[in-house]
Amino acid sequence: ALQDRQWHILRLDRKEQPLLAFAVRVPSGESWQLLGGCVVRSFAAARRLRKLRHTLAVCGRLASTAVAVRGEKRKLCTEIRHLKAEHTTLRAAHTEAVLAVIKEREEKAAIDAHRLVVEQFLHAAEQASRSKSEFLASMSHEIRNPLTAILGFADLLLQQLSDEKHLDLLRIIKRNGEMVLEIVNDILDISKIEAGKLEVNRTECSPFHIVEEVCRLLGPRARSKGLTLETAFDGPMPEKVRTDPLRARQILLNLLGNAIKFTERGKVRVVARYLDHQQPVERLQVQVTDTGIGMTAEETGKLFRPFVQAGPETSRKYGGTGLGLAISKRLAEMLGGDISVESQPGKGSTLTVTIEAPAVPGSKMLDHPPTETRSASQGDWLAAPTVRLQGRVLLAEDSPDNRRLISHILRQAGAEVHCVEDGKQALEKVLGHGDSGEKATERFDLILMDLDMPVVDGVTATRQLREAGYRGPILALTAHVMAHEIERSLAAGCDAHLSKPIDRGKLLG
Repeated sequence: ALQDRQWHILRLDRKEQPLLAFAVRVPSGESWQLLGGCVVRSFAAARRLRKLRHTLAVCGRLASTAVAVRGEKRKLCTEIRHLKAEHTTLRAAHTEAVLAVIKEREEKAAIDAHRLVVEQFLHAAEQASRSKSEFLASMSHEIRNPLTAILGFADLLLQQLSDEKHLDLLRIIKRNGEMVLEIVNDILDISKIEAGKLEVNRTECSPFHIVEEVCRLLGPRARSKGLTLETAFDGPMPEKVRTDPLRARQILLNLLGNAIKFTERGKVRVVARYLDHQQPVERLQVQVTDTGIGMTAEETGKLFRPFVQAGPETSRKYGGTGLGLAISKRLAEMLGGDISVESQPGKGSTLTVTIEAPAVPGSKMLDHPPTETRSASQGDWLAAPTVRLQGRVLLAEDSPDNRRLISHILRQAGAEVHCVEDGKQALEKVLGHGDSGEKATERFDLILMDLDMPVVDGVTATRQLREAGYRGPILALTAHVMAHEIERSLAAGCDAHLSKPIDRGKLLG
């Protein structure tokens, strides 16, 4: 109810009427005026009315007022607040007013109790979300650290051994290690998506490069099963488009990887085309068709549900978590598109992904991939490094196995490597020893800093180095891949980060 200072009713909202079955109008200042046929207690004495108005004006609320509404005694709770004259209704009435909100005390108590329950629920949900994030971060760290050594040393042995039996065993070790890493990454991704924390980063990129790179990465897997992998570009495509190349590759890797996994004989065909006609936004469309086991209508209906697979027999035979396609569909939606599926049992499937990919202004339309888009295959970085490094590197890493692996890779490339086991030793190596303030005579061209170390962790050590005036490059080596952990290392002063397991190409690049 909107009332002026003389308690004239300026407006009574109809939505309030079931609750506010009465209002007050006191032109004479002597009694309460009745509205709507309600029986309201009269205040014959102006003194009592002034006291009531004074209480409301000073305290802002009236805790309890006994009134009779339609003959029934009710307890009401009234709250008021002053309204400025800018209010449209007040400006028209040339007055100042207060807004009176009148509710039954029992109803207000119920509302307050409900609000308390909601607040407690939200607090519990936030706490559960924090606990989940902390668990995932810890799980990722504890799995990625040993995987660094497993995959890294398998790669080193693949370079050095020539016996085919030994090489085959090493490939099995490496393949299964990569499967574990893929599962960890999928769990982290679906958790980020559900929490709304996974972001896309649209940049200029080549659609040809995205498609060709994925096919080159998975080509060896298809050939190992005796499958033919075909790639085609249906019509001209822009040389450059704007999308998130990392997420686009992730989608295609999942689609093509599944096609190869569920196909025992025949072929897998990848067809890319650019949709720029009668479209609000140009789109990149990629179809992945296989001659595999196919799916029923019931199976395709649950294809994109997290942790759901076609059936227990399929799950036992082919493995996997059932997360890849669920993640891919959500990523496609985040990129302004979607994924559709057509399938027949025993004949194969076609999955089609379409994402927004507007052409970069000035880009040429090309019928074939430009030669400069061709990149190194997945296994190229496993070969002996062609880049020769010069300079002194300080490696701060608490895991003996990872220290041995990373230092071996760097020394093989020509670097002089000095190793320490924690952040305290790193500080002493760079800044000096003891309390004398003596400066270290050693100079390093690069510091590789593991973030999670005993005594002094990598984030603290980096921050102290920067505060002491160290300006050399510091690269964070981290098994933490959660965004807030990476941001924490960058805020401390790291120039960049390299996730574990270590990619030799990125380490030496």
